[in-house]
Amino acid sequence: MILVREKLKFIEKEQIIFPSYACRRAVFRQLSIEELYDTLLNPQKLIEVERQIVEDEERFNCLFAAGKRRFLRIVLVFEERETRIITVIKLRKQWQIR
Repeated sequence: MILVREKLKFIEKEQIIFPSYACRRAVFRQLSIEELYDTLLNPQKLIEVERQIVEDEERFNCLFAAGKRRFLRIVLVFEERETRIITVIKLRKQWQIR
């Protein structure tokens, strides 16, 4: 988790890439892109990280606190000069977090 938090500290808004799939998922789940930028640029909200290897690609499944009872699960990939978002999920129920 410390590695991801450190990487998020040094990224800028222009380095965060939202592919069309992630944008569609965010709109479908009633999340604004600006809210996602704010979440990613504030690494203190990071609660949990799970490292995943998918098709020779290292992904990080991150859980962020977006409020008292609202959480965001964001799967991202750190590349050399950019951070790519794979998908975003809005969670509200306690059982969804686990």
